[in-house]
Amino acid sequence: MNFNRKEKKYVLDIRNVHKDIQEGHLCWHGSDTAGNRIDFTNYYPRWNGKPWLPVMGEFHYSRYPHDEWETELRKMKACGINIVATYIIWIHHEEDEGEFDWSGNRNLRDFVELCASLDLLCWSRIGPFCHGEVRNGGIPDWLYGRPFPLRCNDERYLFYVERLYREIHNQLTGTYFKDGGPVMGVQLENEFMQSGAPWETTREHGCEWVSVGDDGNEHMSTLKQLARNIGIDVPVYGCTTWGSPVPEGEFMPMRGGGYAFYAWEEDAENEAPKGNFLFCDWHVPGNQPYDETQVPYVGCETGGGMQSFYQNRPIVPGVSTEALSVITLAGGCNLHGYYMFHGGSNPVGKHSFMNEYRLPRISYDFQAPLREFGQLDDSYRRLKRLHLFINSFDEYLAPMAVALPDNNGSNMKPTDTETLRYAARTNDDCGFIFLNNYQDHVEMHDQHNVRLHIETKDKTIDLPYGRGLTLRKDVCAVLPFNLKLSDILLQSAVAQLITSLEVNQETWYFFFEPEGMNAQYVFVISTLESLELNGNGTQRQTDGLIVVEPRSGLDSVIRIVAKTGKSVNICTLTHEQSLNFWKGELQGRERVLICEAAVIFNKDGLELRQEGLEEFEWLTFPAVANLADFDSPASIHTDHQGIFQRQHCSVKTWEGKVDVETSRRMGTGTVWTGTAFVAEERQDVLPDQAVVHLDAASLDGLSDLRLEIDYEGDIGEAYIDGKLIHDNFNNGTPWVIGLKRFIRQLDGNDLYLRAIPRPSTEKEVGFTEMAAIQAKQPAGTTHLSDIRIVPEYKMNLVVN
Repeated sequence: MNFNRKEKKYVLDIRNVHKDIQEGHLCWHGSDTAGNRIDFTNYYPRWNGKPWLPVMGEFHYSRYPHDEWETELRKMKACGINIVATYIIWIHHEEDEGEFDWSGNRNLRDFVELCASLDLLCWSRIGPFCHGEVRNGGIPDWLYGRPFPLRCNDERYLFYVERLYREIHNQLTGTYFKDGGPVMGVQLENEFMQSGAPWETTREHGCEWVSVGDDGNEHMSTLKQLARNIGIDVPVYGCTTWGSPVPEGEFMPMRGGGYAFYAWEEDAENEAPKGNFLFCDWHVPGNQPYDETQVPYVGCETGGGMQSFYQNRPIVPGVSTEALSVITLAGGCNLHGYYMFHGGSNPVGKHSFMNEYRLPRISYDFQAPLREFGQLDDSYRRLKRLHLFINSFDEYLAPMAVALPDNNGSNMKPTDTETLRYAARTNDDCGFIFLNNYQDHVEMHDQHNVRLHIETKDKTIDLPYGRGLTLRKDVCAVLPFNLKLSDILLQSAVAQLITSLEVNQETWYFFFEPEGMNAQYVFVISTLESLELNGNGTQRQTDGLIVVEPRSGLDSVIRIVAKTGKSVNICTLTHEQSLNFWKGELQGRERVLICEAAVIFNKDGLELRQEGLEEFEWLTFPAVANLADFDSPASIHTDHQGIFQRQHCSVKTWEGKVDVETSRRMGTGTVWTGTAFVAEERQDVLPDQAVVHLDAASLDGLSDLRLEIDYEGDIGEAYIDGKLIHDNFNNGTPWVIGLKRFIRQLDGNDLYLRAIPRPSTEKEVGFTEMAAIQAKQPAGTTHLSDIRIVPEYKMNLVVN
């Protein structure tokens, strides 16, 4: 094969890539009352004996309003989440010793039963220590100052742990997988003997820490035995491990793909780029205290974003979360778990705030795919198309071994911007090429004229065929080779697979064209009877192949009949259309939609939500009849766009009234001159402030009403009737508050906003005649520069 001089040729030899699958040696298995069975090989989980690659997302029920749980769980499911992981945060339930609270937002049983009703499995992280940026890492205040150590086998500590586990079991009784419930796994402890948390009860924040733990494997085994004796009986008992003790054979080691930003490190300016964005094989011997080849790579902490810490407030782009997920999947992860997948808000305790001192008191937004008030982040849309692919092809993907080129893995550095980052997962000469051109804290650049040379046992596959491709900076992609589409062999494609759908005994495959690439499909002629390209594009025959280069879009369809008579259709969407791609059950069957609004699949139809626009538009395939807007008599207009049925409808324009009064304050402060305290006029010492007057009826007909606040300053705080209801560490992005959940508190009360200036780096003496206290003075300006009122409209579409 001759390559153009300007082309960058990369070789991947998969001829000897193989994964030995072992089964029957692991104790993690169980069956439910319907006969469904979960078990594990050394490489992947199985559902009813078939390879299974579930996606798990973290959502803390006690950090979110009870009334909104179902909607948010439906959003998670629509994004391809199969398992919901949740911390059971001890201090949220037993703030006062012996007084447990399982009501309202703390109602664990309601949350788990909701998961069951939505066919979502549940992974309960029961502690006792969780961290999670919670006060004391989740340990109650009243355990401070006791005459015994924590997180070890001291009987005095285990007495309280056993009491906690009994309370949890009382909530979970009947919901375990063996009972037909969703609780299929339990995590014990967290980052044991690796990570502690500051005691917030001490006078000086951070001066004393909850112990990292002691007694190693024996303590973990003791916790498991305690849980089992009480009745917490699940197929899988897991524990986090990146150096923590893992009693081999007893615990499923749960790892993570890491994070793009380490906000807990306070030197943000010198934060180094991470190796997390380099391809590697996670299923090989490494530095873990167990044989990594004998257990599957199970993820629980691929970063879904990052929380803002006071000294380090990163902005996490959606592309970084997508790239991290692609890297983790490519490395052999066969249970894909995110922390966090859904942001939330810390409850306010009876005696204190529930945050770790370096973080906001209330906000735990985490810049997650689903944000603190249920907003869809860019990462949600990017991950959805990847998760739909995993959900649809997990039987095919899970057994695939990892193939790395010689110039990747340990031979690459995160600062390398020149070498193409690529890997594959493969089985029997078929598989997927994974590409990544994103790196945190490094400016990447476009990779032009890239051509991959895949060496299989039977032949060499060039991807693309006959030309190069461009991998733009910050873009990642998953491209198939030797992929069997029903009875047709797709030798290669410059297009990423999303999902498939059976319609009238024909199979439809939906792909999208990654940013900056030109779609191409190369089919083996001997498997085809006929091929027809609808829409713009080209096709040609050469060397026993048909090369098709369609123009992506709603009418881009390749119609193929296989030699066996099977009909196959391939639709190639644009990158933008793929971000708005949804799949779910509607009118009794699976359908796909393209819709810019958030789509929530309900029992009787759809709920659509979008910010700022009262005009809704959605595309459906196959077409659906007799949809009506449940909330209004507005007519739905229907036509067609490509293969899709196009429908659109307007809801009533929001005409609610919100008044915002802003003011800027100046103050007189007392300062030390060196000889005496004197009064001095200072500007911008006291915060900027605004008062928001809202008529509760103004929210009628909306799913939410959000404040978006741009401000100069260090911290934003929001109060109702003198109580802090939200806060924000300013990182240059808008501060967002969803008002719907505060509607009762706003009855007769206003919302008070204020911006607080950042303290000076210089220390000054001040403020009191009783003692000269070293304190940092406010510095710089504060300014609530823009406050926007953004309605979130909704449509409830039901089948007549």
